[in-house]
Amino acid sequence: MTATEPTQQFRPVAEQAASAPATAFPAVRIVAMAGGAVVAVAGPVPWLRTPSVSGFDVPFLAIFGSSAADALRLGLVLLVIGVLGAGLSAAAPLAPVRRSFGSLVFLIVGTFATRLVVDAFDAGADLGDVLSVVGLGPYVALAGAVLLMFGPAGRARGR
Repeated sequence: MTATEPTQQFRPVAEQAASAPATAFPAVRIVAMAGGAVVAVAGPVPWLRTPSVSGFDVPFLAIFGSSAADALRLGLVLLVIGVLGAGLSAAAPLAPVRRSFGSLVFLIVGTFATRLVVDAFDAGADLGDVLSVVGLGPYVALAGAVLLMFGPAGRARGR
C-alpha cells in the first residue's frame, strides 16, 4: 500500500455504498413498504368506539388542542405519511427519511392518546374508561410505524 492509497476503513461512506453489491429488492424493504401501507390503512379504521369515529372524522389540529373543526383530518395525514413511507421504502439511501416518518406516526399517536387521556380525566373519567373507548386505529398506526422503521439503514453493514 502506498502513502496516497486510502485504506478500506477510511473510504468515504458514499464510496463504500456505491461499491456495495446491489440487491434487487430485499425482503426488509418489503416489510417497510408494508408498514407504510398499514399506516395508510390506519386512517379509515375506527379510532374511537363510541360512537365509531375514524381517523377521517378527527381534525388533525384537535389532537394538539386546537378547536378548528374544518381543518385537515388525521386520517388524511396518516394516508399521506403511509404512502410516502411506502414509496421511500424502495430507495435504500432514503431510509433515514422513511424512518423519521415512522417516528412521526409515533408522535401523532402519542399526542392523540395524551389528548384523549387529559380530556377524559378533566371530565372525571378514569383510565379504564379511556381504554374502553379507544378503537383499533391507534394500534394499527403504531404497528405500521414499527414496520415502517424496519429495514436497511441505507448502506451496507460490516464494510
